[in-house]
Amino acid sequence: MRVDNQIMMSQTYSKDYYLSLKLNCINENDFKEAIKIFEDRINGWYLDQIKLMLDDAKKNAFVIMALDCILIETFWHFRNGNRVEKDKYIFCEFLSEVFPSIFSMSVAKDFYSNIRCALLHSGQTDKEFVLSVDGNSIDIDNNVVIINVVKISKLLIEYFEKYIEELNNEDNNILRRNFIIQMDATMENIKNY
Repeated sequence: MRVDNQIMMSQTYSKDYYLSLKLNCINENDFKEAIKIFEDRINGWYLDQIKLMLDDAKKNAFVIMALDCILIETFWHFRNGNRVEKDKYIFCEFLSEVFPSIFSMSVAKDFYSNIRCALLHSGQTDKEFVLSVDGNSIDIDNNVVIINVVKISKLLIEYFEKYIEELNNEDNNILRRNFIIQMDATMENIKNY
């Protein structure tokens, strides 16, 4: 995002500030700063907005779920280091691996097609899938799959908090390396601005 002629990595941190960090050497202080940038980015641009909208989830369900879908793919890329670009694969893998008690691979694929793709491409859910603010994370009633927007959002918020804790663990080298790969990919996307 461009603000006052500066490219911003988040609401608080500029691209230039990020570039000043020495992440290739995994300097612990600089790495912690990169985590702060990422936290500020995800919280400021996405999760804080979702939390506000959850206060009136009935009114905001479609917008919340669209943001949730964006975050699912974003979280996968940071966890895995941007290794593939097949949306369906990464989306379903994330849901089935991170929330296996809720999303089997089959349910994740249906969610991808009938919620994620439907919302992002046509602004509505498809087939027998509906959004709700009641019940379990996923319920089935008379062949209708009911997705609880509030519970899915809360799961993603909890996931993000846990992910940040994992990144702060100095022994988690693979997760940290993948994080740097994705942060660098983010920089590559905005380098010419």
